[in-house]
Amino acid sequence: MGTGNIVGVATAIVLGGPGAVFWMWLMATVVGSAAFVESTLAQLYKVRTDTGFRGGPAYYMRYGLGQRWMGVLFAVVITITFPLVFNSVQANSISGSVGTTVAALGGPGGWPLNAFVGLVLVGLVAW
Repeated sequence: MGTGNIVGVATAIVLGGPGAVFWMWLMATVVGSAAFVESTLAQLYKVRTDTGFRGGPAYYMRYGLGQRWMGVLFAVVITITFPLVFNSVQANSISGSVGTTVAALGGPGGWPLNAFVGLVLVGLVAW
């Protein structure tokens, strides 16, 4: 569960009122159904190897759809975007929450603190 799950729901309820809860339930049903289909496809098109099983979206694009190029494109795009986009969003959330907490306690904030938190995260991940 990420910060968006907590902050996003609270923000939607505050800004959207009770109707926001209905739409969140509706989207949860749609997205939950998509997750179920994706998990089912991953089980159907996994491949046995010497060490166990291997699979995922690239595999069911290749074996299920018969489109090898699509699986290769997916693998390349996710390899490039995951470390650049997804991890950056989480690092920004962590840095923002630390900055807000430090500022609320009367400490120094701003970009030097954000840079320090970013460097600490880089160090932890590198370790």
